[in-house]
Amino acid sequence: MEEVALLLKHLMALSAMQHSRAPLPVPRSLLRAFVRDDSPGGIDHLEALVRRYLFLGDARLVLSELRMKAEASRIFCPALLKAASTMETCPGDA
Repeated sequence: MEEVALLLKHLMALSAMQHSRAPLPVPRSLLRAFVRDDSPGGIDHLEALVRRYLFLGDARLVLSELRMKAEASRIFCPALLKAASTMETCPGDA
C-alpha cells in the first residue's frame, strides 16, 4: 500500500502542475479504494482517478463513483470476480 501511496502522491503532483492547481492530499479512504479498485487500465486509470479527484476536490465523490462502478460490475458481469483471477472476460467483451 505504501507503493501505491507514493505513486498517487506523484500522480497528484504531476496533475496539479499540469493543470495549474494546488495538489490535494490523498485521504486514507481514497488510498484504500484505489488499492482495492480492480478496474483495468493500470496507470492510465489511476491518473484519471487522481485528476478527477483534483478537479472535483471531494474524495467522497470519487469514492461514490468507484463504489457504483464496482456494484455495476457485480450486477452486470458476475464473472468479473472470477475473471480477475483467471484472466477471463465478460461475455460480449472483445
